Amino acid sequence: MIMKRKSRYVLVMSSRPIEMSSYYHYFLHALSEQIGKIGLAKLDLSLAKSIGENLFIFKMSRGEEKSFILAISFVKRLREGEEEIGFYSLLTSGTISSIIRKYGARAGKA
Repeated sequence: MIMKRKSRYVLVMSSRPIEMSSYYHYFLHALSEQIGKIGLAKLDLSLAKSIGENLFIFKMSRGEEKSFILAISFVKRLREGEEEIGFYSLLTSGTISSIIRKYGARAGKA
């Protein structure tokens, strides 16, 4: 019997606007410098959704969200020679819709 792997979603905010779909490769490289290639493989990370220019929802393996949150806090640049950038986790949840609902309530949009 094949078991479905459980996932978690993390809402991340960047300190400046970026086009994450264009920078995703650089983002993964920066993460692998923090947690290594094995740690990155354990994350099973993917970009689930972009909300605007500085809010992103990432999907990962359940139980790995703490290492992801720690690793993104150490990312300072995505490419050599570019200005600094910071990433901050805002919410963690089991579904995308729950993150959007919770963030909307926090931001006074609900």
